[in-house]
Amino acid sequence: MEKGNTVKFSEIGVFDVLERTKAFGQQLQENKEQRLWKKINIPCNLFDTVNGLSKNEMIRIRINLDLKNLSSLKKAELASELVELIPLKLKKVTPADRNP
Repeated sequence: MEKGNTVKFSEIGVFDVLERTKAFGQQLQENKEQRLWKKINIPCNLFDTVNGLSKNEMIRIRINLDLKNLSSLKKAELASELVELIPLKLKKVTPADRNP
């Protein structure tokens, strides 16, 4: 094989790898957006919304709201607890006698 042909094959290989990498990056971005922008049914309620989350998303909520003693729960149990505890936590954050 001539040296010139080797260079051409290498250039073609590099361009092919770059195109595949670009396509893979686009697919990763699309998958990320699908996870972030989930379909919801309107009207929705807290139970349906929380149940549509992944367990990792529920765990982040638990941590951010500083909810204790929930780390050993399974996904369905954690969802039920969050549905009960989130409104209680929000009552502490928002004043009950707000004047519009």
